[in-house]
Amino acid sequence: MPNDHCDIRAFFAALVSGNHAARGIPAKLTRLAEYVLRYDGLTRATADDLVAELLRRLLENDMRLLRNDLARFTEADLERVLRFRLRQIALEDRPRWPLVRALRGQVRAVLAAGLPGPGALPASLEQHFRLEPGAVAKAAAHFVAQGTPATVDSLSSKLLYHYFGAEPSVDGIRETASQAPGPDELVQRHIDGRAAAAEVWRDLDERQRHVLALTCAGHSLTDVANDNGVAVSTAFAWRAAVLGVVTSVARRLGVDHDTMAVAIETLPAA
Repeated sequence: MPNDHCDIRAFFAALVSGNHAARGIPAKLTRLAEYVLRYDGLTRATADDLVAELLRRLLENDMRLLRNDLARFTEADLERVLRFRLRQIALEDRPRWPLVRALRGQVRAVLAAGLPGPGALPASLEQHFRLEPGAVAKAAAHFVAQGTPATVDSLSSKLLYHYFGAEPSVDGIRETASQAPGPDELVQRHIDGRAAAAEVWRDLDERQRHVLALTCAGHSLTDVANDNGVAVSTAFAWRAAVLGVVTSVARRLGVDHDTMAVAIETLPAA
């Protein structure tokens, strides 16, 4: 339970000394987390979740950093530092955080290397489901020429919104979470998926297995054709035949799309 009579410095000083149970969590720290969620947080986490994760990281990884903070900062300074760290935790819980982090890294590298001259806006930032540095550079140059500030935050936000759309609302995240399959359903899906994978693997010939492996790795029809020394039209026919086998197995076993996705992921072990 939050302790209204404990300041943040005293609480963390107790943690550093190893006296973890000396005081309850300061109410002030919980209020910092609530502030983050109110003004910054598009996240499924609660204030208690943010505080718990902050404490876990400090205790397991950053005790030296915490000691340094206590030595350098006043109570007010410490609150600002902790609010920033709580915000980082909230950001990392967003549904698209891996994409945001990768995009920010690419934009940072582009700005460090220098933007190319402005040109046409790329149709996509991805190639084989990965961010393509050249496309990120061209898009960044285009938007800077249109007036977007040449900073990591501004460009990352612009690129994220333009190419990947607005983030879902908090209500949308909760609705998605409420529709997520339960543990029993996930276990059954895994069991059915492994059975479907074995059926697919049995029904494919050696060449079709190779085509499926290339496809699952994100290779294009041209890649498949070049890898096998055939025309693209032939590669298309091969891939269509593989899809026919997968569809046939799904119908025969009466399993849904999500179960077949598990089957495809399981195939290398089938």
